[in-house]
Amino acid sequence: MGLSDNIFASNLNAICHVGSFYSIKKGVSWEMEPWIFGQNKFYYIKSGKCTITINDTVYEGIPGRWFLIPAGVLHSYSNDTSKTFSKFWMHFDLYPENINFISESNLPYYVDVPKNSKVDKLFKEYFDNEYTPNIAGIIKRKVTLLSLIGEYVNLAAPDITLKIDSDALITNTIKYIDDNMEQDTSVVDLAEFFHLHPNHFIRIFKKKTGETPGKFIQLKKMEAAKKLIEETDLPINEIMCRVGIVDAAQFTKKFHKFWGNSPREYRKHTRQMSVINKPKLK
Repeated sequence: MGLSDNIFASNLNAICHVGSFYSIKKGVSWEMEPWIFGQNKFYYIKSGKCTITINDTVYEGIPGRWFLIPAGVLHSYSNDTSKTFSKFWMHFDLYPENINFISESNLPYYVDVPKNSKVDKLFKEYFDNEYTPNIAGIIKRKVTLLSLIGEYVNLAAPDITLKIDSDALITNTIKYIDDNMEQDTSVVDLAEFFHLHPNHFIRIFKKKTGETPGKFIQLKKMEAAKKLIEETDLPINEIMCRVGIVDAAQFTKKFHKFWGNSPREYRKHTRQMSVINKPKLK
């Protein structure tokens, strides 16, 4: 396992909010009008038949067919009431929210489970430990849920790998820096947020922008400081805090490097220029 894989694995978390084995007799309906749900869903059909409509495409639910409906996808369903119907089902979330491999990997909405698969055993193990209050039970549920997700991905797309959208990476990096301007953000912080090894993150970022992320962070901070000096009367110490720099000498040195003046000299200069350029009343 590579270092970026380790970061991804260490951040990945899954929580099942509700689920069970569900069985209804012949003549009883299981149906829902089209709607969008906020959590991911597993439906593993064990007996009977149903239809599940996902984004206007109708899929047949038959025994051994396992559905994954990602959060935010329009769907509906109904069963064939002429037969007994049963299924395993779960509603679950993946954390953190920026791990979107389910929605971004083009996984199919269903897989047909082989007869020798361990899927049945995993579902049963999860629900056998569903109400176990001790730590061992909690750990078993977590491991089993992740194993189910891994098994689905393995059946659906065994060769799937972590894909990085470099354009989105740059956009989200800029947003992260802007949203955390008051923090002392490091390259390691950014790499961990995007589940990448720092060296890999630096390579992608520099290839796309021509700058290292470290230099880019400093540029964004100095641009923000420059704007605050130009547009506000905030004390320099307050501006330093707002851009996440606590050392006054370091702040002055960096500001001078980017803009050719110390922060106080730059403010004095901009004030003088605003007076010179102010329209005169006639």
